[in-house]
Amino acid sequence: MARPKVRKISTNMLEGYNGKKAIIETRSGWEITVIKMLEKMCQVKAIQGYSSEEFVVPYICGTDGNPHRYFTDFLITKNNGDKIVVEVKPNQETIQPFKPRNFKSDKQKRNYDTSMLTYIKNTSKWKATIEECKNLTQTTGENWSFAIWVEKNKKNPSDKGNGIIKKIIPV
Repeated sequence: MARPKVRKISTNMLEGYNGKKAIIETRSGWEITVIKMLEKMCQVKAIQGYSSEEFVVPYICGTDGNPHRYFTDFLITKNNGDKIVVEVKPNQETIQPFKPRNFKSDKQKRNYDTSMLTYIKNTSKWKATIEECKNLTQTTGENWSFAIWVEKNKKNPSDKGNGIIKKIIPV
């Protein structure tokens, strides 16, 4: 699978950004859309601020059994001090891929294998993030939650429309 093109945004242009980075690196147009939405939320004082890829969660990946570090997409600070860890993903990467009884081609088998590895890696990261949020809620006295924000694929007829869907993960 090809690596997504990285786009860079200077944080000195962002009013609501409260992270330490001078440059935010985005890997999709969807992440840029989320940054614009977070900026608007800061302008109307709906949230205190946000950071990008600065909250790091250690995890063991289910694909290789090795330790890795997960740099979450966003950490949002609400006005009451609560924190929301946000992952931005295409909807198809948040659901387990369907395995056909028989693969019609080698390409179909490779696509399934790649999708399954992505799903396993993602769920490994998300399980570790849920545990980290639970631990931080208990140790800091702040409420921490984890959410996956997905973009519906407008080319996929099973996804009606296009926009933000929030999958809030209970902590």
